[in-house]
Amino acid sequence: MRNNIISKLAESTWGSDATVLRISALAPVYRIAEYCVTVWFRSSQYKNVDTELNQTMRIITGTIRTTEVQWLPVLANIAPPDLRRLMHAERIVEKIKINPKLPLYEDIITHSHKRLKSRYPIWDLTFPIEALSITWKTRWKDSGVQGVTLIENPETRTPGFNLPRKLWSWLHKI
Repeated sequence: MRNNIISKLAESTWGSDATVLRISALAPVYRIAEYCVTVWFRSSQYKNVDTELNQTMRIITGTIRTTEVQWLPVLANIAPPDLRRLMHAERIVEKIKINPKLPLYEDIITHSHKRLKSRYPIWDLTFPIEALSITWKTRWKDSGVQGVTLIENPETRTPGFNLPRKLWSWLHKI
């Protein structure tokens, strides 16, 4: 539903460039995807959410289906969905650990043993030591994607990011 709104905005002639589409996608699409991430983070359904987020990045960048998924976050200038989820979950767990008055505090700090092997609770999660930017940069360099040497830092906007939508999407289809 939200991708339809972003798609309509991208198809309009209102002068929506990649920056406008990126900002428009971060609020309604990404915020909803990160809502209650600690509950569904380890669920088997996260791939469905990733598919929708990848579709959002395709709309922002104007790329076609054959564009490799690793390129989408770099071209859209949005961190990969799994890293965003991980960092968001880490922030929530850290907030819970700091505040012992929260009801969840006891569940996170003094948790019981896992009853089922198939369960992956949030307290078993290992968070990266580095910041999001360093983790993303390392993953980008190690990805082995064709043309990875063209962009040193995936966090910086790609040249031409502020071009008009028609030209921007045309360049990504070359």
